Amino acid sequence: MHKIPFLLVCLLLTLFQVSAQTTENLDSYRPKFDTKTPLTNTTPQGKEAIKPTFDITKSLNEKLDSIAERNKVIKFAQGYRIIVYSGTQKEEVKKAREKVYSIYPDIDIHQIYKQPDYKIKVGDFTNRFEAHQALNELKKVFPEALITMEQVNIIHTSSSK
Repeated sequence: MHKIPFLLVCLLLTLFQVSAQTTENLDSYRPKFDTKTPLTNTTPQGKEAIKPTFDITKSLNEKLDSIAERNKVIKFAQGYRIIVYSGTQKEEVKKAREKVYSIYPDIDIHQIYKQPDYKIKVGDFTNRFEAHQALNELKKVFPEALITMEQVNIIHTSSSK
């Protein structure tokens, strides 16, 4: 019953060994290069390299500075927060806040009360990747945590000159 597959495998192995032993000589098809001549400069002889005649660095820096000044006024943007608690128990709200602070001591925690429910939302993330990184850490303590999209606070950092 198993003789046919065994014979087939033996036959295939024999064929592959025979084909592996016969190699073709492909030297006639390979490109040939003259390695004795040195490489020359890319610029033609007697001509100098071209120098730029118009520099936009100054005007570009002015535009970027004006955009940065306008962006300092923006306080809110569309972003993400993580809901770690939603329920009616005020004691559970305090415990949830303490647990979040133990994981992320510097993160913003938003407590929302709409009768009769409390919600604890964590963070002001401007991109989903950062929110997922925090969610992975918070899921260890809050398995029901989830990401929600909403308006978040923009934190402007002052740059030192």
